[in-house]
Amino acid sequence: MVETVHKVALSDLPLAPRNPLPYRQQMKAIRMVHTGLETLRDAGGPATRLKLAPKWLMPQVVVATSPQGAHDILG
Repeated sequence: MVETVHKVALSDLPLAPRNPLPYRQQMKAIRMVHTGLETLRDAGGPATRLKLAPKWLMPQVVVATSPQGAHDILG
């Protein structure tokens, strides 16, 4: 049987959930090299979105902290 791949527009896909941590705690977690990603993962799940600056200055960042999170992002 032949599988068909359905093309989906990128704009139709849902965004990763935004991390619920306050801005200061997100920045603190990013600065901590060893445990920062664990803090972000515990608060937002295996795939979480961070908005650190206005759109014109820096795009939003999606952090994948597990293989399942990467699979969710990459499809």
